[in-house]
Amino acid sequence: MNQTQPIFNLEKEIGSWQQTMLLSALTPDDVEEITQHLRDEISGLQANGLSDKEAWFVARHRMGEPLSIDQEFKKVNPDFAANRSLLMLFWGGTIFMMLQNLYFVYPAFLRFISRRLTGDFKPRPYISLYQISVILNVLNILVLCLAVICLTRATVIATWFNNLLIKYSAFLSVLVIILGAFTAFFNFHTITNLTRKYYVDLTGDMFTFTTCGFVFYGILLFCTAWFTIRYRKSDFRNLKSFSLNITWPVSFGLGVMITVIAGFINLLNSDSFKYLAILIIGIPTGWMVANSKRHFLNLFMLQLSHLFFITYIEFTTSHNEYRLLYEHMAVLIAIIIGSFICKINKARLQAS
Repeated sequence: MNQTQPIFNLEKEIGSWQQTMLLSALTPDDVEEITQHLRDEISGLQANGLSDKEAWFVARHRMGEPLSIDQEFKKVNPDFAANRSLLMLFWGGTIFMMLQNLYFVYPAFLRFISRRLTGDFKPRPYISLYQISVILNVLNILVLCLAVICLTRATVIATWFNNLLIKYSAFLSVLVIILGAFTAFFNFHTITNLTRKYYVDLTGDMFTFTTCGFVFYGILLFCTAWFTIRYRKSDFRNLKSFSLNITWPVSFGLGVMITVIAGFINLLNSDSFKYLAILIIGIPTGWMVANSKRHFLNLFMLQLSHLFFITYIEFTTSHNEYRLLYEHMAVLIAIIIGSFICKINKARLQAS
C-alpha cells in the first residue's frame, strides 16, 4: 500500500526554526540577521543543484544546532533571557489584573449605573441581578475555554505573543499604561469601597492606603511598559540610554500618559495625594526628557498635552480653574525639578 509522503515546505521549516530562535537568548535583531544568513546559505546550495529539502538540511547543519547557538549568544546577551522572563512575568500580572476587573468589577459597575426614568431622575439599576448572573456564567465559560487553550496550545500562544511584542512594542507600551491606568482605577476603587469602613476615622491611614495602591499599580504598569520597550530595542539597557533616544513624539506620548494618570487620580478626590503622585511621576520623566538631544523641544512637548487637557476642561465644564492651574503648575514644577537634577548630574560628571 503506497503511503503519500508529506510535501516538504521550506518556508514553513525556516519559520519554525526562526520561532525556536526567538525563544532563545537571541534578540529579535539577532534572529533576523541569522535567519538572513540561513536563507543566503540555502540559496547558494540551491544554485548548486540541491533540492529544497537537501539545501535545508545542509544549511541547518552548517548553522549549528539551536541549543549550541543559544549557548553562544548567552555570552553576548547575558541579560536578555532574564529580561524576557521579567517581561512575561509583568505582562502576566497585568493581564490577570485586567481579567480580574472583567470578571468581578465591571459586572458590579454595570449593576449600579443609574439612568433617568421618564418624568423624574430616580435612579435604578441599569441591568438586573439575573442579567448579572448570566454575564458571570458567560465569563465562567470563557475563562475555562481560555485555560484549556493555554494548556493545549501553549507553544503557539507563546510564539504569537512573542511576535506581537516584537512588532508592536511601542504601541503596546503606551496601551498598557493607558488601559492599565483605567483598569487599575476601577480595581483600586472597588477595593477602597470594601475597606473604607476600616479607615473611616483614620484619614492619615487612608492616604497611606491610597499611596500604597498607586505605588503597587504604578510599578506593575511601568515595569510592563519598560520591559516591553527594552525587549525590542536591545540597546535600551537602562533609562539613561532610553532617554538619549527620546524624540518629541515620544515626549508628547509621555505627557499624555501623565495626563491620563492625573485624570484618574482626580477621581479619588484627594489633592494631597494627587500632587504627590504628580511629583513621583513628573520628576523622573523630566529627568529622562532633559537627557535627550533636543531637550528644550521635548520638555515643551512633555507638558503640552496636559496644557491641552486643562484648557479643554476649562472651556467645556464649570471646573474650578484655580485647581486646574495649580495642577498644571505642579506638573511644571515636577518637570523642572527633574531637569535640574539632570543638569546637576551632567555638571558633576563633567567636573570629574
